Amino acid sequence: MHTSKLLWAEGISKIYTIGQIQCTALRKTDLEIRKGEILCILGPSGSGKSTLLNILGGMSLSDTGKIFFQGQDISSYTANQMALYRRNKIGFVFQSYNLIPSLTAKENIELARQISSKPLDVSQVLEWVNMQSKTEHFPMQLSGGEQQRIAIARAIAKNPEILLCDEPTGALDYETGKLVLQTLVEINQKTNKTCVIITHNTAVSQIAHRTIFMRSGQIYEERLNECPALPSEIQW
Repeated sequence: MHTSKLLWAEGISKIYTIGQIQCTALRKTDLEIRKGEILCILGPSGSGKSTLLNILGGMSLSDTGKIFFQGQDISSYTANQMALYRRNKIGFVFQSYNLIPSLTAKENIELARQISSKPLDVSQVLEWVNMQSKTEHFPMQLSGGEQQRIAIARAIAKNPEILLCDEPTGALDYETGKLVLQTLVEINQKTNKTCVIITHNTAVSQIAHRTIFMRSGQIYEERLNECPALPSEIQW
């Protein structure tokens, strides 16, 4: 059972202004993320889940409320402090991979290690994602699933406290998506890293220890999963 709070939000809101139109993306939201867990944030497009993830990861600022990491209020951080928070505490995994095309798989991972104060060994993270044989391949020489696994290796190589994954299977086919989920589960089990996955795919939530359900910028339900499924067992 995961009970130790690592990152949490209290009453955070986000409003975007486009011309004279205001769009409320997040409404007075409270959220708790626990050390060592896999948390799924589930909701349709436009529900506010990506906005929430960006705020938790220090990529965006909330308009109201506070964010706490390991008991410290980070919502009042300066730009430099927030950059250090992103660099040392957060690993991002995106739907679009965001690998640098001119660098090999190994070089993409090495680049992330250079900004970390306590990086992990490249060989170790490549073994975790089962990509040891592709170290000298460029992104264009890799399949979508392979690129995503390298992106996961890049994120974990910084040795962050939390992996924030924004639709990590969204651009992948069924079988490849399950391989990527298996990679995330294995990293969670081997390293006890907290992993947050946002998705619109309800099947993905079956691998999580907890699931948060969102719609219209609000959390409306939370479910605890005492016996998470293996990625190989889920279907969509």
